[in-house]
Amino acid sequence: MKWTKELDDKLEKFLKDGKKYEDIAILMKTTTKSVACRSNRIGLKIIHHKEYKCKNCDILFVDFINSERIFCSHKCSASYNNKNRIISDETKNKIRLGMNNYYSKKEIKIVNPNIKDYNNNKDMIKSIKLPKEKRCKECNELFNEKYKSICKKCHEKYYKYYRPLCEFNFNLNDYKSKFDIKLLEKYGRYSPTNKGNNLNGVSKDHMFSVKDGFLNNISPSIIKHPANCQLLKHTDNNLKNTQSIITLQNLIDRIKEWESTT
Repeated sequence: MKWTKELDDKLEKFLKDGKKYEDIAILMKTTTKSVACRSNRIGLKIIHHKEYKCKNCDILFVDFINSERIFCSHKCSASYNNKNRIISDETKNKIRLGMNNYYSKKEIKIVNPNIKDYNNNKDMIKSIKLPKEKRCKECNELFNEKYKSICKKCHEKYYKYYRPLCEFNFNLNDYKSKFDIKLLEKYGRYSPTNKGNNLNGVSKDHMFSVKDGFLNNISPSIIKHPANCQLLKHTDNNLKNTQSIITLQNLIDRIKEWESTT
């Protein structure tokens, strides 16, 4: 099968609809390998994620296209389902007694306990300090998780919403003059061990990092702009980690220059 511009457009549409290579191969009457190779050649990939709206807090979040989730987190799910829940005094007493028994077995204490019978049961509860509270770098709220710089809610927002929206989705072949294509020709595209095993290949790298974009509330459309992209060997990309090699002002200037010359 000879690939044409019309077939490439169809392929792109199917990928944006979240279809798998196997399904596309059937629709286009070709092989799965042919579809996969053509997608890699023209810089396209399967769109795995879609934007959803949380039923409880109305925040936007990203999940797989066929996901049936309606809440952004377990906390929102519990909050929504417990709004009209009526708890009897008998149930409250059972919960209170259960907490007392739990903490006595674990030999830990609650800081600022809200248990009504705490004074009568304090001999059952031994003291240790909970992790020290610190402020989240993103939302500035207090939290007490060890070894974290952002709270659980912001962590989920970063990985499930912001980061997928910052992935580069432009076709490299459209801007050959803007990138070091010789590097790509020499090492090829990066692919993991289960998809080609080219660990020394080249990947697209964010010069102003996704993490810095998140912490500074920068729009994903700016972070994923081609002007923020450089071709880098994947091994060097791993060493760079989440560091930015340009400032935000540098990026804005690069985008203006890019738009004026293309």
